[in-house]
Amino acid sequence: MALILTMNPASEFQTRYRSLSSFELEAIALKRSAILPPQALTALRKELDRRGLSSSLRRGIDAQVRRWTKDDLAAFIEQYRHRPCPRCGVQGRMLNAVVGAVARSFIVTSTVRTKLLVGCSSCMRTELERLSKQSLLFGWWGIPSGPAYTVRALSMNSKAKAAALGAEPTPELCNYIASNAGEIAADTRSVYRTAR
Repeated sequence: MALILTMNPASEFQTRYRSLSSFELEAIALKRSAILPPQALTALRKELDRRGLSSSLRRGIDAQVRRWTKDDLAAFIEQYRHRPCPRCGVQGRMLNAVVGAVARSFIVTSTVRTKLLVGCSSCMRTELERLSKQSLLFGWWGIPSGPAYTVRALSMNSKAKAAALGAEPTPELCNYIASNAGEIAADTRSVYRTAR
């Protein structure tokens, strides 16, 4: 009769996490905690503590595994909107998010790229104007769809400017915060880099 030895799942997770770099552990804590089984979360927290990594990572984990009510999420969004602008650093301007577009053409190939913009209304307006200027310079001359793509990008940017000036949080901001709750709760600067 063969004796089959199996490892405890918790010790398997601990062994795995010990083999990862601190950067990899932080990425798991801030981006993937919501999908980890309970044993993996326990092992992750222990490894973060063992390495003495920032306690803010715990807030990031908790934000992902928490069951958010509508009111909780609304309060979290409102709290985020009062942070300094990730683009200019000015405090006191309400943050929001919009999607901007830029059209580019290369003789027979034309594209429209969209970009999530998070910041104060002034910074978003400046970025949307920059994207519109790029579209006017580089988007119209592609054959056959360059002019149509340019018009589409300019239209999107015009609508985004109006939304950026609104007092209410945009759906784009709500989706951004819901998707990045771990990073935002941990208050890491990487959340600002991804929004740019």
